[in-house]
Parts: sequence; C-alpha cells; structure tokens
Amino acid sequence: GREESERDDKVAPLRHQAAASTDRTCMPFLPGSVLTSRLQQMLPTGAGVEAFVDMQGRSIEEQASGGMVLRLEGPLRPDAWEAACRLVFGCEKIGVYISNSYDAMFSNLAPALVQPLETQVACALGRWCGRRVTCLAEAGLGIEGGAIAGLEGFAGDVAAVLRSEAPPV
Repeated sequence: GREESERDDKVAPLRHQAAASTDRTCMPFLPGSVLTSRLQQMLPTGAGVEAFVDMQGRSIEEQASGGMVLRLEGPLRPDAWEAACRLVFGCEKIGVYISNSYDAMFSNLAPALVQPLETQVACALGRWCGRRVTCLAEAGLGIEGGAIAGLEGFAGDVAAVLRSEAPPV
C-alpha cells in the first residue's frame, strides 16, 4: 500500500527524466553546416546561387583538420555569377579564410558562350596559372587550381562576357 506508493513517487521523477533525455535529439552542429548556413544568408535572394560546404574526412575530427571546400552553384547569368563572386570576396569579412586557389566550372553552356568563356579561361591560365578542365562529354569547361590572386580579374572578365560586353582590358 503506502510503502509501494512512496516508492512510486520517488521512481516517477526518474522515469520522467529518463524519458525526457531520450526524447531530446542532441545533434552537434557540424562546422560545414554552420558555414553553409552563414554563406547562404550572405547571398541575395533571387540570384539562384546555392552555397555548399564539402567536408574533407568522414569523422568530425578528420573534418576539423582536413578542411572544407566551398562550392557555389547557380545559373550562368550575370547576376548569379556576380553574387557568387561577391560572396567569395566577402568570406574574409565573416572570418572564413579561403585557400590560395580556386576552381570555376561552367556547364550546360549556350553555344554563344562557349568561345568567349574559352577565351577567358585561356587568359586566366596565361596570367595566373591553373589547368583548363572540361566536364564530362565536353558539356562544359573551366579552370582548376587558378591562383586566387587572379580571381577578381577573371570574375570581371566572365561577368562582362555574360552581359554580352567586351571584357575590360
């Protein structure tokens, strides 16, 4: 009777605490997901650019020491390209320090853009090193391992091509 009731009163809170702790989902914030969220907030709405952070390594420890790869994807339009470039140039302001090299891939190109973009890739390679790359089945082109010091000039030249203007000299 009474002894059993007192035991139940003492045990009941323990059951409640155990149930509460199993109901909570305690997921640690991964550096890549926090960074992705921050970068996405920096992008203007309507530009159609998405930010992704690819982590190097499988475990949290490997990811922390292995670094991250920032990937920006969007339509090949002047506003989207310029938004993506502004994001890259603004990374340092939010405490994200980027490496000394970049890759830029252009895929599903309109035929009128192929030659002008090929020319800009060749110019960038001539000035700032890197390698010319092509997408699967020649569906696109780009630069890999370009020196970040040359990205601003390359970004301006590509933006001019996308606006159907002559790149700055």
